[in-house]
Amino acid sequence: MKKKFLMILAAGVFILGTGLPEKIYGDVGISINPGSWNAGTGGVGNYTSWNSGTPAGGGYFSVSNIGNQNVDLKIRAANTQNWTLAPAPALNQFSLRWGQTATAGVQPVWAPVSLVDSALSMSLSPAVDYKFDLKFQSPTQVTPPDLSALQQTPLTVTAAPAPVLPSSYTITGEWQVSIDSGVAIIGADTQNNLLLLFWDFEGFDKASIKRISPEGAVLNEFPVPAPCGWDRRQITLRDNNNDIDADGNILLLTATRVCKLDAVGNFLGIYYTGCDDIQTCSSYPYYLSAGPNGYVYFGVSGNEQITMDSLTIPFSTIGSNTFGNIPGGVDALQVTNDSVYAYDNRANFYEFGLGGDFKRVLSGDIQNDVWPAGVTSTSKDPFGNLLVLGGFNRDLTWRIVRLDGAEFKMLTTPDMDLNLGVVGMTADLTGRIYLGPSDGKILILSPQY
Repeated sequence: MKKKFLMILAAGVFILGTGLPEKIYGDVGISINPGSWNAGTGGVGNYTSWNSGTPAGGGYFSVSNIGNQNVDLKIRAANTQNWTLAPAPALNQFSLRWGQTATAGVQPVWAPVSLVDSALSMSLSPAVDYKFDLKFQSPTQVTPPDLSALQQTPLTVTAAPAPVLPSSYTITGEWQVSIDSGVAIIGADTQNNLLLLFWDFEGFDKASIKRISPEGAVLNEFPVPAPCGWDRRQITLRDNNNDIDADGNILLLTATRVCKLDAVGNFLGIYYTGCDDIQTCSSYPYYLSAGPNGYVYFGVSGNEQITMDSLTIPFSTIGSNTFGNIPGGVDALQVTNDSVYAYDNRANFYEFGLGGDFKRVLSGDIQNDVWPAGVTSTSKDPFGNLLVLGGFNRDLTWRIVRLDGAEFKMLTTPDMDLNLGVVGMTADLTGRIYLGPSDGKILILSPQY
């Protein structure tokens, strides 16, 4: 067999900007240096701006905050004249990734750059630089094979004022939503209405969903369709097994299936978990969280892997892709705007990119006052920050902590007795947090600045 060596003339030139200060608006501005990177010419393979002498926290590129307030940085790229940007290289498809060196002499953990904005750095302070490198993965093949046209993509880094985050919450409402049925939180919709799942203790097949306004009024109620299979053999009664996806569809998870409804309760399809019966199946999904990218993520207690699926083919079995290697298994799962977080039974949070790329491990210390001894529920705030509800045995109360960069910060919240049995949590777009149900009640916490 004759082998042909593929030459890519001008494998890629990535334009990052002029390198000159550019005000975006108000008192926000960044500059980037250098303004471009020529990946050069060569065969199929990987090309990086990184080298073994890069120090920890260093990189070939430097983004400087030239404004006077903290900013969040995001990054995106675009297709070239002949090639398509993709998560992995293929025919006429190239991949681009970024990373920051954590240990000198060791390549960074590379995060994908896509066609839409994703986080580069959060809350970069004025007069501070953020450094990073790029990794270019050339197409595995190109057509025509003798293509010699220069390929370039604009790599866009944007800055926006870092949001002012609440430091405390106060109880501003309490809804008695039920006295004789089971209740679980599904989530909040784009109009800040709360969706709740109800079922009759005498017959789990009798389930319905209520949409409640921010003022506490029941706007509508509709039954859960029979194919969803809400019966005693399938119900798991977990706190993190329902969600609302990026298209506003309602997702309900039982041991055997995921039921997908539109925003007003019309049946869209069921997706099988691979478990036929909760009584005979040793492993089934306990956790469900929908991502902004159209994928839904599943965690199995005691399983080291996370499964992601687009849930686009009704009556199929979930499991299009898996990732993880989480020692001790998944004990909580939450997807934010940019990351997938999995909590294990050793008090660690594992962070992955939305495509499954490993980012970091955040280790907990149960002796630390800001770390919960046990995680009962997770959510995200309007800005995509991870929120964790956990019990603190030292004072027998529930507490909420928020992930700020690499640290968890304790939020000042009202004392909530562990005996209340709070199990669910979700936040709406205003930052208001809903907790419960406890004795058929939902607590509403409002942010304070």
